[in-house]
Amino acid sequence: RGQKMRASALAAALFSLSLCGAQGFNAVVTGAGGMLGSSLLHHLQYLEKSCSGATGVYRFKHGDLSTEAGAQELATLAAGTDSHVIHCAARFSGEDVLDQNVRAAQAAVKAAAAAKKRLVFLSSMAAVRGPGQPPREEVGFFTAEDWNVNEDTSSDAAKYQVSKAQAEREAWRLAEALGVEMVSLCPSMIFGPPEDISVCPEAFSVKRVSQWMDGERKIETRLAVDIRDVIQACVACIEKPQAVGKRYIISAEERVAASVVAEHLRKMTYDSSLEADTAFVPPVPLGDKEVDSSPIVQDLGIPPVRDGLEAILAMAAAIIDEEEREAARRLYGVA
Repeated sequence: RGQKMRASALAAALFSLSLCGAQGFNAVVTGAGGMLGSSLLHHLQYLEKSCSGATGVYRFKHGDLSTEAGAQELATLAAGTDSHVIHCAARFSGEDVLDQNVRAAQAAVKAAAAAKKRLVFLSSMAAVRGPGQPPREEVGFFTAEDWNVNEDTSSDAAKYQVSKAQAEREAWRLAEALGVEMVSLCPSMIFGPPEDISVCPEAFSVKRVSQWMDGERKIETRLAVDIRDVIQACVACIEKPQAVGKRYIISAEERVAASVVAEHLRKMTYDSSLEADTAFVPPVPLGDKEVDSSPIVQDLGIPPVRDGLEAILAMAAAIIDEEEREAARRLYGVA
């Protein structure tokens, strides 16, 4: 029995080497200037032993992925470095946000095709369900089989959500047409500690938590995921052959109540005046399972996703630490 187990382990190791290469896998990360992209790139370059090379793709350096020139630059980079593509880039606002995100998705698929490597496509819970959209009655919570059916594009937020669904659908269509191995990840709102929060102060979740702690905005009820769990999922999606063709939700399964977040943030900031927004009515009652993230844990063997409250508080702590460092820099004149 022991010999059989050792033989199985050896076979799995050899398969992994054939997938990633004896020296480990290479990856290009789009959106490397953003919160997730920059943290993921740092992890791949300095912490991930199975990665032998990672290259960040930046709009200011490599061009806009929604343009022909930017798409060609990405394809050339991926093919030239024999790299898997991890597509984190996305526009959040603007008149053309829908068209730009769809074309950027096409560029990511074509780059993976040019490199003959896998595409890990960072989608969103916005692609799984739209504002006010309830889960299927027979299920009671959202799964990776659900899609945002909303078509409202009357605001920037609405356009962004529709764009995420359309971009992911187009990526799946084109990946099938071009024979690209693809995996999509649908994270909820990403919190947790970024690798360097000073490079992404305008990231949506960083800005939102800062507003909560400064009393500029009422603290909200949120479905959350920790950035560390998303990064780990990205690596697993490259390394595990069983991930191909799968769509996964990566999120804490229960929404965090605003009142609970407020209680903790008041203690962290020593500000008892911070208010919780209790008017929001979530699609699933608080305390109940809202999304199913068990498939990614079971299929890919990653640890259970962190609690949403832990993720939010970890980001709050990172913001406080950076504010203290900035104050020290100003006090002592350190650049």
